[in-house]
Amino acid sequence: MSMVLRLWDANTGQLTFDSELAVGGVCLGFYTPPTGGGSITFPDIVGATGFALSAGGRGTLYTTDNDLGYLRFNFNELTAGSSYALFAK
Repeated sequence: MSMVLRLWDANTGQLTFDSELAVGGVCLGFYTPPTGGGSITFPDIVGATGFALSAGGRGTLYTTDNDLGYLRFNFNELTAGSSYALFAK
């Protein structure tokens, strides 16, 4: 049996992510940004791009970079207290 992850926007009902359509991405797990905003880093992942999805499928206020030489997700203070699935590609 294969598992499928689909996320819909809670306000519009629009499909925002379908794992059957995703190509080449790896789920890093579910994370909760620090209170007041902050970064979640992956020192072992070099040169990847990242994206995040909230558990409710809503848009997420974040940026990603490799400025430290590895993948970093930067969340603002409005994201605190919510869980996000983080992906790297």
